[in-house]
Amino acid sequence: MTAAPLGLGLHQTVSKIATADAEGRTPGAGLAWCYRPLARFVPDDLPLYGLQAAGLDGGAPAASVREMAADYVEQIRAVQPTGPYHLLGFSFGGVPVHEIAVQLQAAGETVAALVVMDAYPFVDRDGAQPPAPLPEPGDHPAPVETDPETDLRRTAERFRAEVGEVLGGISDEELMLVAKIFHNNTALRRRHRPGVFDGDMLLFTAGEHADGNAPDPGRWEPYVRGEITVVGLPCRHTDMVRSDMLRAAWQAIAEWLESRG
Repeated sequence: MTAAPLGLGLHQTVSKIATADAEGRTPGAGLAWCYRPLARFVPDDLPLYGLQAAGLDGGAPAASVREMAADYVEQIRAVQPTGPYHLLGFSFGGVPVHEIAVQLQAAGETVAALVVMDAYPFVDRDGAQPPAPLPEPGDHPAPVETDPETDLRRTAERFRAEVGEVLGGISDEELMLVAKIFHNNTALRRRHRPGVFDGDMLLFTAGEHADGNAPDPGRWEPYVRGEITVVGLPCRHTDMVRSDMLRAAWQAIAEWLESRG
């Protein structure tokens, strides 16, 4: 089983978990849209599931990364009660997926693969923790306070401008929900203290950075007891879920899994 938490958690129905078939289609109007191309490359004996962020149905969003991960673990085990599990998370989803792996291990389950795509524990400017996932790579100061509604609309407009072709026909109201989840995730990342995963991690990094500063993969070392294998992809952070990049990512994942026996 491969479970993939979303960077934004975009979903247009109230169901929380869905499968993607080999052609990249998903029931329920496109759960886990950013991972859909991956379904073309993952073999049929490794079903791919996408996980929805709480709150996109208008309900309460997660109050912490641990709560979010616990909810995802419950959903995963409802579909597949026991391991081994293969876990992948992109952008913000990279830290919840690490926490999912930690919680599954604590429950006595086997995590066969932990794959993180361009997400890093956060280090404050004074060097203090808590570390946390970033919606995009790099360290950023806390946002300047503005009118919350105005801030949400600006975020929604930025999403529409940057990834409008992926969002398709999503309404402005639905996009505001996505913006609210994004802002909630930004707050959660600053409060989260990761546990320690007792195993290996495959970390994909974006090779192109507008400011020329690449995040340090070594940030993960305190939170991964095994080996961290780093693979660079020749793209920007936001392009890592393009079909060609996901094809290259799956090839690297398959080789990594094979090398580990």
